[in-house]
Amino acid sequence: LHSIKLSGAKYFFTSTYLSCKKNGDINVGAFRPFNFQIDPFNFPEPLKIIKDPCVTEKVILDDKCIGVWEIGDLPTK
Repeated sequence: LHSIKLSGAKYFFTSTYLSCKKNGDINVGAFRPFNFQIDPFNFPEPLKIIKDPCVTEKVILDDKCIGVWEIGDLPTK
């Protein structure tokens, strides 16, 4: 986050999974959904949420979104 804040950009866009209740650890190379509004990230409410459902042969992730935050609003740690 420190580098993002130093970038000079105004907005930060990233995938976030709104129904994810815990950001847990996984094995290297595995997939995990993150909710950037919960621990350890604790981002504020996004300025905008863009629905971006993901459907593959193996999984349906209909809660996948693109969250948009103003970088100045992001936590410092």
